[in-house]
Amino acid sequence: APFVFPFLGGRFGKGQGRERPAPSSRGASARQLAIALADDSRCTLLSFYSPNCKLCGRIGHQVEELVEEQESHWLNLVRLNVEDEIWTPEVSYYSISYVPCLLLLDRKNRARAKSGVPKSQKVVEESLHDMLVEGRKRFGRKRASG
Repeated sequence: APFVFPFLGGRFGKGQGRERPAPSSRGASARQLAIALADDSRCTLLSFYSPNCKLCGRIGHQVEELVEEQESHWLNLVRLNVEDEIWTPEVSYYSISYVPCLLLLDRKNRARAKSGVPKSQKVVEESLHDMLVEGRKRFGRKRASG
């Protein structure tokens, strides 16, 4: 079953006693996002997940491998844990109400595609495939000159 959240005051899992990520991993993720958004030679795929979501774990590994092995010439990947308060602004801004949720940003950081409600692993995989095919066609050919 998909991990669907009601939006509660801008926070996922509010008041449920979940562990918080270590400050060092939070800082590393924030730096990774800042670097990706500043890189105007590549698009960015935001992967919103919850550590309590089994589907997120399965899909997350597939997304990482696929982007690193086949799409890294045009695409940055940043994973955002929706249960970490540091990402509340992004969760709110992009209207993330379920996980896993994938969001493709163009080189100017405009949202271009968002995965649908994750009814099954197949639905998420198909959304990812469609986003990558369309993104590669529209954004994958141009490269910034050095």
